[in-house]
Amino acid sequence: MIFFYDITRFIARLDENTPTGIDRVDIHYAKSILDSKKEIYYLTIIKGVFCAVEKKYGDSIVKYLYDKWILSKKVSFQKKTLSINDASKVPLIKKTIGRFAKCIDKNVFELITKKPNGCYVNISHYGVGKVEAYYVFKTLGKMKLIFFLHDLIPIDFPEHVNEPDEEQHKIRVKAMALFADIIIVNSQFTQKRLYNFCDKQNITRPKCLINKIGIEDRFLDVDISNKPIVQGDYFIYVSTIESRKNHILLLNVWRDMIEKNKLASIPKLIFVGKNGWKNDSAMYMMNRCPYLQNHVFHLQGLSDNELIQLVANSTALLFPSFTEGWGMPLVEAIELNTPVICSAIEIFHEAGKDLLTYVPLIESLGWQNEILKFASDKRYRASKIEKMKAYKMPRWDTHFETFYNYLSEKSSNYNKTVTQEMVENFRASLVVSNKANADKAIDAVTIDKRMRRSKLIRKFKTDPVKFFMDSKNPILRFIGKRLQKLN
Repeated sequence: MIFFYDITRFIARLDENTPTGIDRVDIHYAKSILDSKKEIYYLTIIKGVFCAVEKKYGDSIVKYLYDKWILSKKVSFQKKTLSINDASKVPLIKKTIGRFAKCIDKNVFELITKKPNGCYVNISHYGVGKVEAYYVFKTLGKMKLIFFLHDLIPIDFPEHVNEPDEEQHKIRVKAMALFADIIIVNSQFTQKRLYNFCDKQNITRPKCLINKIGIEDRFLDVDISNKPIVQGDYFIYVSTIESRKNHILLLNVWRDMIEKNKLASIPKLIFVGKNGWKNDSAMYMMNRCPYLQNHVFHLQGLSDNELIQLVANSTALLFPSFTEGWGMPLVEAIELNTPVICSAIEIFHEAGKDLLTYVPLIESLGWQNEILKFASDKRYRASKIEKMKAYKMPRWDTHFETFYNYLSEKSSNYNKTVTQEMVENFRASLVVSNKANADKAIDAVTIDKRMRRSKLIRKFKTDPVKFFMDSKNPILRFIGKRLQKLN
């Protein structure tokens, strides 16, 4: 089995010391394939072009990031400058795929033709949507296309992301659904949301492998005897501080408890995580509210051991998030036998089953009551812990055993066909087909750069239908026909 692994995200994040959830999954996949002794090569996107990365350099990137992100080692790395080779000089390009080949460089052509019948793997969401390349991969390389879909949050909850993120994620998910041989998802919930998206877009539901994310080894045999960096009783929330994480609810709960002195001694509230986006309200309240001073603390840059000690010794992990793709801190807390109070959303019920304490999202009084109960009733807390001890969370070795077995079983009978028409229709669909969104269409249709010239733009805005119908480009004429039907 041959793997062509996309490391675009790795290269972009070489300087990051703290991995995101997606980073962790991505590096586990790359390291597993590398350690399995399976044949692996590396691809990355440079200026919109797929390039082959020297194998030794790709191997060193994977080992470096795994050591830094997962093993928490202090390691150094010497970066190299990567360049694009001219694809137009490659004689292997057939006329039928010539105009789709501009996003593939010379070394990639040589690699996929010498190593056919491999698997292109993208775990990171980075660069998904380069569908011209998928056509070439399938045509010349006879490759299977494998993607990991972590969540559909930008689509289902656009209010919690920046506007460009919503549109970009729609492109990613649509590309996966149309072109993937296999989409790996982390939960039944993610598959459900994917299929809901496909139904709305009138896309055939793709084949999915539901494969739950594993617990890292550092959580299996952890020594919690050392004192954490925070003393006394405290609750903890491990998460980037952003709007969808709902930190503001906990801040209001603590403010109310402190103001009304509902406990003789109010426990601390510890936030652990980076500053994200759309967090102005939470940060302002944390910094300005006098009741919260000396009770609420925000910690960043902790080592893995420090974080584990904090979670393991907390009264409970709090998780009031509006939405999640999975919720790794929740699963890790279960492994550490730390009680969890979380929002009663579907994905948390799937991840935590009956082991957790569920509270409706915006029911502030319900949250306060549960927090006070955990803080004051040791028997209640102990009963929750006892229930957790008998439950085993998913492991990475089981995850990859499922993954490799699935590929072996499906390799002979599942291979999606990708055609020129599919690529053209996909590109055409990126344009929002109505006059009110004419300006967005200019940015969406990147296949014809001449559109950006002032004269053509004026013509486009004056009469979009005529502009597209008069074009020599068949994709643009296809768009014109769609616009005609709307008028």
